Amino acid sequence: MRATPAGTVVEATDPALLVQVTGRPEPAPVASEAAERLTAALDSLKN
Repeated sequence: MRATPAGTVVEATDPALLVQVTGRPEPAPVASEAAERLTAALDSLKN
């Protein structure tokens, strides 16, 4: 989260990208659920 002259910017990293970086498939189900939750949380902040 950071402030800008236009307001506050909230950003999140795609959990699937983190799974790709590790090269391990085991965290994929958790990353998928995390992505759904992050999307919902970010959507709730939209004007």
